[in-house]
Amino acid sequence: MGKLNVKVLFLTLMLLCLYATNVFAGETLLQVKKQGYVNCGVSTGILGFSLQVKNKKWTGFDVSLCRAVAVAVFNDVNKVRFTPLNTKERFTSLHDNKVDLLIRNSTLTARREVLYNLQAVAISFFDKQSFLLYKSSGIVSNLQLNGETICIQSATTSKENLDNFFKKNHMKYKALLFDNTKAMIQAFAKKRCEVLTSDTSQLYAIKHALQTADNLSILQGDIASDPFAIYVRNKDTQWANIVRWTFYLLLNAEAKQVTSDNIDTIKKSKTGEGKLFLMQTQTLAKHLDLDPDWAYNVIKKVGNYSQIFERTLGKYSVLKLDRGANALVQKGGLMYPLPF
Repeated sequence: MGKLNVKVLFLTLMLLCLYATNVFAGETLLQVKKQGYVNCGVSTGILGFSLQVKNKKWTGFDVSLCRAVAVAVFNDVNKVRFTPLNTKERFTSLHDNKVDLLIRNSTLTARREVLYNLQAVAISFFDKQSFLLYKSSGIVSNLQLNGETICIQSATTSKENLDNFFKKNHMKYKALLFDNTKAMIQAFAKKRCEVLTSDTSQLYAIKHALQTADNLSILQGDIASDPFAIYVRNKDTQWANIVRWTFYLLLNAEAKQVTSDNIDTIKKSKTGEGKLFLMQTQTLAKHLDLDPDWAYNVIKKVGNYSQIFERTLGKYSVLKLDRGANALVQKGGLMYPLPF
């Protein structure tokens, strides 16, 4: 084969690879548009994060993030389907194309990304593992938990973290494992265990839901950090970018003080940081295959990160959680709005 033919063959192969990559990269968005909605994997029911209320409407922090993606793609908060997934099926369901993304109290770990071939596009919430217990137990320190029966959800990082903590402190415990939150709460309510461990935010939700809330206390042991990630499949660059930058849009909007209440005024203005920010998002729209006003639509219909947090978890919710680590870095938190 001559040198010219080799070069032609090489260039042809390169173009084919590039074409194949681009086609493959848009696979999820094409499927989402074809089905007419975003299929979002959420929890089986956690107050403040993802919970189906009496009118069958889904509410919560994670639900709002799912709706933000739906607005980015369809400009419609209702073009989203919520698929409740327990801890055992959440990652396999995403890997097997049963959902388009996963936003449900799932800690970011290397093993989850690598073993399930997933990609964590952002950390949506920083949490820590703690204990919920009956005040009658008299326990006021983690080091008093030796010999206790502890309720835990299976297929979570909580069990491994607990094992490491007890081993480190030369203590033992008996584990009661459950596949879903509801079964775990029922066992705790019936006092099959005196102690329940999970993410601190979830413990506040469980405490609020139980009629015996006044008899319960949360022991914040800081056993482990739990950064909750937004997961997508690790094979679709375009979809990963859409989900990632929809989330960071929410953080940037908060940092630049762009809200659902003032975004119309900002859009009509000719200057200012907020106006420049909206213009920057418009330049990305073509590359993401989104409407030029995708960012405006998301903030107008869902709000920025602060608005979402406060109405689902914070001061306007029943949980009244502080922002804490989930405040912007400018305010002492860990949330960093990556620049557009």
